[in-house]
Amino acid sequence: MRTTGLALLATLALAGCGGGGGNPGTCNGGALVCGGVDPTPSPDPGSGRAVGLFKGSTDTGRTAYTLVLASGKIWVLYGASGDASLLGGAENGNYTAADGEITSVDLVDFSAASGAVVRGSLQGIYAGEESIAATVTAGGPLASLAGTWDPNSADAAELADAVGTYDGTLSVTDGSDGASVAVSASGAITGTSTGGCTITGSLLPNSSAHSYSLNVNLAGGICGNEGITMAGVAIVEGTRIFGAGFNGIRSEGFTFAGGR
Repeated sequence: MRTTGLALLATLALAGCGGGGGNPGTCNGGALVCGGVDPTPSPDPGSGRAVGLFKGSTDTGRTAYTLVLASGKIWVLYGASGDASLLGGAENGNYTAADGEITSVDLVDFSAASGAVVRGSLQGIYAGEESIAATVTAGGPLASLAGTWDPNSADAAELADAVGTYDGTLSVTDGSDGASVAVSASGAITGTSTGGCTITGSLLPNSSAHSYSLNVNLAGGICGNEGITMAGVAIVEGTRIFGAGFNGIRSEGFTFAGGR
């Protein structure tokens, strides 16, 4: 993957620097991005200030929802090219965050377009409860992203907000299919795709980032006769839901985006 997002990180770092002439001022970041400029006091690594849902876009103009969870997981759900109502793929990894810098060295990317899962890494900067910017090295169509912290991140998501039947697109390793998925008041998930994939599982609110944890079993049609269990995340944006997940060894992934 390209690393053109480094320019974005540099731009954001400079934007956070004050002073001029002989006084270099301060920089809202750590030593990695601030160079010779003195960094400002950074968030306590244990304070959880990196945690949240960040809404923004990628360097290729796709929408990007970045979820930094208190569990130590980071997710990026990115839109399809030219269509923000669909997902183009998803990324997941463990992260470390300290001194305004965030890193994931075990990132995986699932492409809804190709069905491929590839491994890479993420490195970026964040301002607690404000913004995030990162470069990604993986095989997907994402090189850099930037997002603004969603104020709803301070509150847990409500299961009632996700209840409904969503018509949309399911993408797995072997292809994409139209699908209808229902979320009950108890968080139970049931659904089918037009090609015969059955979808069962559960959706429950996470404790952070105004998001949901997602566990589903996919079987039949493009999902394969043997069935596969996926774990991941979902967010609800108005009347639309965006969800993604991976199997236990993160060798296969899926995305679903739909409206009610």
